[in-house]
Amino acid sequence: MPPTENDTDLRALNEQIAELQAQYDEIFKAEKAVVVKDINVLIKQYKIRPYELNFINSANGGRRAKHVLPLIRDNIPRLYRSRQGKVWDGIGRRPEWVQKLLERGGNLEDYRVTL
Repeated sequence: MPPTENDTDLRALNEQIAELQAQYDEIFKAEKAVVVKDINVLIKQYKIRPYELNFINSANGGRRAKHVLPLIRDNIPRLYRSRQGKVWDGIGRRPEWVQKLLERGGNLEDYRVTL
């Protein structure tokens, strides 16, 4: 069965859609690279740590990611103290009081001791 006029129109439109999508993808990729570069500059400038950002964990039902660990490479001493006086240096396995705090949605930075 020979192609009809409608088939030809649809093919032409599909080709245009594919070309436009390719153009969009190229522009989006270039703009995204600029944005990522700018974000990385700001992160470095303000010494932002991963746990300070509100990343959403889609695998976690869209809730804030609980277990984004801080970077230890910045040589900033860390000490966290619970209201009951229990302490943690921020390195190694999290003590039970820290785990419970994070499970309840608490912010560990509220318990940081500044030296």
